[in-house]
Amino acid sequence: HMQYEHLIEVNDPNNPMLTQLTRQQLWRGLIHRIEAPGEFLPGVEAVTLVSRSDVHIERVMQLGALSVHDRIDLEHEQQLHYHTRAGSNHLGGELVVTIEEPDEGHLFVRFRYDTPVADLPEDGVDYVGYLKAAYRKMDAEAIGLIRELAATDRLDGPAA
Repeated sequence: HMQYEHLIEVNDPNNPMLTQLTRQQLWRGLIHRIEAPGEFLPGVEAVTLVSRSDVHIERVMQLGALSVHDRIDLEHEQQLHYHTRAGSNHLGGELVVTIEEPDEGHLFVRFRYDTPVADLPEDGVDYVGYLKAAYRKMDAEAIGLIRELAATDRLDGPAA
């Protein structure tokens, strides 16, 4: 298993240029990433929300020939815990996304991955390093998009 964790600063009180997000906007953005993954991830052709409650969302995403079935446990405005089932051509895994606020309004999001890694070929390619970089880039872009959605008021209004 490859365990990997990284932290993204969402609000930087010392940077007035950045749109400051509220915890509520950030949470809605993270939920939006589950409901509309195609806006965040190229290649998502379809998403079906199989079931939904206040504490979980179960969905199936179609990425080309790849069908990804996951269940996300929700702790309102605190944490999202993705459990991805292994499929015929992927190994599944887990991701825990936690909102942290060490100081009032100073928001961070911690991404903690636990990914099964197939036996690595001996061709010297650093797949784990590549995967970590891909996760980092994907998550940073997701937070950037959530910031844009908030700036255009798309994360305001009644809570979902």
